[in-house]
Amino acid sequence: MTTQITIPAKEKGVVRIFSVNPPEPFNPADDDAPQWLLTALGLSHLPEESYELFPIRQLDGIGLSGYLTEGWGISTDELAQLAPQLDALKDHVLLLRPNAFDTETTLAVQQPVRYVATLQEDRPPVHFDALPSGSAELQLAETPQKQPSEAAIMGRVAMVALLVLFALVGLMIWIA
Repeated sequence: MTTQITIPAKEKGVVRIFSVNPPEPFNPADDDAPQWLLTALGLSHLPEESYELFPIRQLDGIGLSGYLTEGWGISTDELAQLAPQLDALKDHVLLLRPNAFDTETTLAVQQPVRYVATLQEDRPPVHFDALPSGSAELQLAETPQKQPSEAAIMGRVAMVALLVLFALVGLMIWIA
């Protein structure tokens, strides 16, 4: 039996949980997803940073529901109904991150992968409060005009004097 799951493009704040019974031994530390997993999800490629696939026994003591609460930020309210089912999973678990796909993608989930749940991350709204320090506030003060230096004033006076002398010399040559 195949389960169709459509994932919107650039989805955020959602984690999909799958139970996995691997048909062959594999190394979860490998960079690439095993071919049997890609086939079971109906995909050709699954980026390394977009999923976690691990044996459920690694979560001894905390359980999958505890891991989802502490590690993924899923609220305990959302997990309340599913916690017994999640903690009863055996073998391996696949957690599909929300950033897995840039375009809308449809998964065709089949054995040895079984869809379990889709959960929302608990993200409180962001509030921007006033900054506590007065020095952090924007202050628009007019920049005072810089006064010309004495050297600049003397240069201008010398330029005017040279123009006057040039005019006088020109006048003397014209009269002569």
